[in-house]
Amino acid sequence: MQQAPNPQMAGFLERFLASFIDGIIVMVGFYIVMIPLALIGGGMSTLMLPADNSGTDALGIFMMLVIYLIAMVMPLLYYIYFYTKNGQTLGKKILNIKVVRPADNSYLSWGRVLLRETVGKLLSSFFFGLGYFWYFSSAERQAWHDSISDSIVVKTDSTGKILLDGPDLYPQEYVKTFLPCGCITLFYAALIFAIVMFGIAASGSESATKKAIQKSNTTEYVDKYDIAPKTPSVLDPTETK
Repeated sequence: MQQAPNPQMAGFLERFLASFIDGIIVMVGFYIVMIPLALIGGGMSTLMLPADNSGTDALGIFMMLVIYLIAMVMPLLYYIYFYTKNGQTLGKKILNIKVVRPADNSYLSWGRVLLRETVGKLLSSFFFGLGYFWYFSSAERQAWHDSISDSIVVKTDSTGKILLDGPDLYPQEYVKTFLPCGCITLFYAALIFAIVMFGIAASGSESATKKAIQKSNTTEYVDKYDIAPKTPSVLDPTETK
């Protein structure tokens, strides 16, 4: 592959849109696989389970394990296949960007793809996605999962050829990194505060309602049977015992 010492780095929005498209593709593929499996599983349960359905719980647990396994493995297989083949998933091909090694623009090995898509993206998700927004603070425009897997995301033309003439270093924009994370943190803090206050208000309202109902029931009982409220008399000590 032609060496490109200064490739043009993909923009944050381009990367986001490509990931969004890939997520939809993986989700559609998941349902395409799962619907036939669910139908087959339903048919097998009808044929194999005894009349008293004694094995329903075990079959349900088995099907859940199969679903979780497919949900975890399918995205990994998707990224491993495309990144090792030409550096472009379907979403990245649409946006004309690709994932390569920074030293020689070669494609990633399956081990690096696995590291990037598991441990790397898990770490990037910490602190409300700080690792993703670190893209703006990196002079090489790398998110945390890019740095961990020693990869970069570059721009290409419609044929997949890397665009050159990029700058040696990009400006480090820390405000764009920390401002979104700060806003997300404040949003969730406000949401949690609102939920707590709503819970306290609802609890107080429920308690007040119960007291009002109890008082109302007591009043209705007294009125119905014409019972006067009994008050202790200071003259009769037995009434205070």
